[in-house]
Amino acid sequence: MPLPDAIPLEAYYSYGYKGREMIAVRAPSAMTAEASEIIGRPVRIGARRYMALGIGRQVVGPIQAGEPIGLEVRELRDEEAESGEAATSLRG
Repeated sequence: MPLPDAIPLEAYYSYGYKGREMIAVRAPSAMTAEASEIIGRPVRIGARRYMALGIGRQVVGPIQAGEPIGLEVRELRDEEAESGEAATSLRG
């Protein structure tokens, strides 16, 4: 089963945190503090597609639209995006 359409995101910069690949992005909409609306879903940053794995924030509470958040990502290979392999592996 193919992955759902990727959520387009605006990136500020990439960085690493405790060995994780992170990208500082602008929150596309208001979300829960855990960002459950975006975690486990494909996102598009520029021309690249990623799987959103987690977030990092310095504040608590709900995320506001446009708020900068750190998004832990893994770049998707073309075959993962077409087959839905990444979504299946996240579910365990």
